[in-house]
Amino acid sequence: MQGQRKYSLHTIIFGIALILFCLVIISTYMMSGLYARYRSAGLSGDDARVAAFSVEAAWGTDVNIDWTETADGAYQVVLTNNSEVAVRCDMVLTLNADVMDAVKITLDDSDGTVSGNTITFGNICELAPNGTDSAHQLKFSVKDIDFFTKNATGEAHSEAVSFKAIITCTQID
Repeated sequence: MQGQRKYSLHTIIFGIALILFCLVIISTYMMSGLYARYRSAGLSGDDARVAAFSVEAAWGTDVNIDWTETADGAYQVVLTNNSEVAVRCDMVLTLNADVMDAVKITLDDSDGTVSGNTITFGNICELAPNGTDSAHQLKFSVKDIDFFTKNATGEAHSEAVSFKAIITCTQID
């Protein structure tokens, strides 16, 4: 009887043990992934810090414009960015009276956008971070001196003009 093998009890037990061992390894691998999905826990954290934001606007020396004669005057506006971020600045001037027909107001030779007694100068400058300065000239030029020196009937009078400036700075980076 050639070709027939003789299986001993030890060989059969060893074969079954080997198959069981392989099944245990495979099932342990599959169960560990399943178990880890439902038992994994992690710790995470995230910290954020707000950048310092400090922009200052200062007017140069006060200018008193004598409206009784043809007068031009200018104010100097100095913007300083002490922030940790770059900023873009806009300016809105609101005058106490509608004097746009009598006075031309410019900022660094820009006319701005006029609406009633309000002038908006958009994007007057972009300042890099940490102490950069930008100086601007706010100029008043008289177009109609009679507006300030005479009333509707031609009698002499004095017209006072004042304005409020709002400078808005927005972070750009």
